[in-house]
Amino acid sequence: MSVKDTYEYVLKALSDPSSLDRVVKSQALLKKMIKPRLLFYRGDTNIWFYIGTRYDHIIVPRTYCSCKEFLINVMSRKKKLVCKHLLIQELSEKTSNYRVVEISEPSLLYKIINEILDMNISPTLRKLLYVREERG
Repeated sequence: MSVKDTYEYVLKALSDPSSLDRVVKSQALLKKMIKPRLLFYRGDTNIWFYIGTRYDHIIVPRTYCSCKEFLINVMSRKKKLVCKHLLIQELSEKTSNYRVVEISEPSLLYKIINEILDMNISPTLRKLLYVREERG
């Protein structure tokens, strides 16, 4: 399975609701996952972040997710073509159901990415969100 296979599968899965149902079991779960959790970094690169209750993930649309499911079952064992986060990201983008994070300094973006890769969670990103939500 290649990056091209994953890319094509994500696009196909969104056009075929039955395949999406296999990945995400219920529409209620889908809505719960999409609404508060996806963030888009607007800059030179197209990077998304999934903010979970216990873990955060880095997503490169239709290509990569830093979650264990993707790394183990998609990349290593090649049992799956995609993880649920890639499908959720694509669906969120199509429905404009996500938040945008403005990060002006590349060093801050690198810090967030490194935190997620090292600790599976980014206190820096969560702090940015908390401050942003307080301001309204």
